Formats: sequence, C-alpha cells, structure tokens
Amino acid sequence: MLTYKNIIKTLNEQEDEILVKIHNKYCEERNKMYLYIYNNTPDNVEMLLPEQRYDCLLEGQYIRDTYFQSDKWVQMDEQGHIISENEAKGTLLFLSDLAVWLQTFKFKDIKELKSYIKRYKEER
Repeated sequence: MLTYKNIIKTLNEQEDEILVKIHNKYCEERNKMYLYIYNNTPDNVEMLLPEQRYDCLLEGQYIRDTYFQSDKWVQMDEQGHIISENEAKGTLLFLSDLAVWLQTFKFKDIKELKSYIKRYKEER
C-alpha cells in the first residue's frame, strides 16, 4: 500500500486544475460542499453571493481585500465570504486532506495512484 508521503509527493507534482478536480470530488464524497472550488467566472461568483441585496452590499465590503476578478479560482471561506486565489494548492486546498482521503482507496503503488489521477486529467 502507498504511504502518505508517496501520495503527497505524487499530488505535489500535479497541476492546480487536476488538484481542484480531485479536491472537488473529495468535497462531494465527504459532504464538504462548502469547501468546493470554482473557476472564477461571473456566473460562479453570482451563485456564491447572498440572495438579499443588502447582504450583497455587506459582502462587497468584506471581499474588497479577499476577492480579485483576475484570480483563477473562487471559494467560500469558513465565514461564508467569497475568496479568490490564482493558485489553489496550499491556499484553497490542502494536499494533506487529499492524501488522507486517498489513503482510504488503498492504492498498491504509484502506478495505480497515477492511473486514478489520469481520469481527472482526461475530464473536461
């Protein structure tokens, strides 16, 4: 069975796009949709905004320093505020969480883990 250290090393070699897909699958499987990461598009940001206009105004005051339209990724923080980042690894997702989750799959070797990761590379 693969060690935690080997899983972390393999994950660390992956691009953000792949890690976000794996992270989002982790969120779905673990019922942690509040951690889901989205592409930073107007539609996704609008979906994350509160429904009430006054609450949107308050949210706008908060995200002034945490959201940038030019960033690649967007997510809700622990308080339910929108945050954005250009790099997901180490900011919006953490390899340690993914590695612990992937250990439950009991991959025999690196080749088997990489085969699992390859599925996410082929997704559009």
